[in-house]
Amino acid sequence: MSRILRAAALALALLHAVPAAADCVTAENLTGRGILFTMADGKVWLARAAGKKVVRLDQSNGKPADDAYIEGPFGVYEVEHGHRVYPKRDFWGYIKRDFRKRPPEPVTGESWTSKLEEDQGSFYAQSRGSDFKGEVSYRFLPDKTVTVSGCDYRIIPVEATFTGKDTIWGDPVLDRNDRWIYFPDLGVGVHTMSRDGYRQEEWKAGITAIAAAQ
Repeated sequence: MSRILRAAALALALLHAVPAAADCVTAENLTGRGILFTMADGKVWLARAAGKKVVRLDQSNGKPADDAYIEGPFGVYEVEHGHRVYPKRDFWGYIKRDFRKRPPEPVTGESWTSKLEEDQGSFYAQSRGSDFKGEVSYRFLPDKTVTVSGCDYRIIPVEATFTGKDTIWGDPVLDRNDRWIYFPDLGVGVHTMSRDGYRQEEWKAGITAIAAAQ
């Protein structure tokens, strides 16, 4: 075999030996077909860019009972959150939030507080919900690098506390703690924990897989 052919064969072998970096998602995937986040509870969120710094996440695991969507800046500030109330009917509940200040991109070590108005209702028969006023405080925790689906991603844990004086039967409606994992290099955050004091509900689910949508 000639020296040129040996060099070509070695280059080809090295090319196949290099890990498939294309399997790791990037910010370009967010503006393309989207990014799939699989959660520990089996749910799958499809994240796609929906405007300048705005991200929309849709439940995409094919189960009507889990149908839901979230939309807002960076996926962390949930301006609108809809969910199917009845699996066999097109009856959706929603939460819409109006932040009084423009939400910033999460930055490690910083915090952000804003007054807000929250509208809770349903899309069924165009019914309007109830408006509740309150305040939210976000904290952006120290960043770190994690490995998911064989790829390293930088993350910033984000925690938020919602409070308000409006009550129903004496119980404050805005009494909630939430947590997201924000991926600064992807430009998207994923909701991983929520504790709702008013409804006496709590759930948490970590991210188990990340992949580009096909």
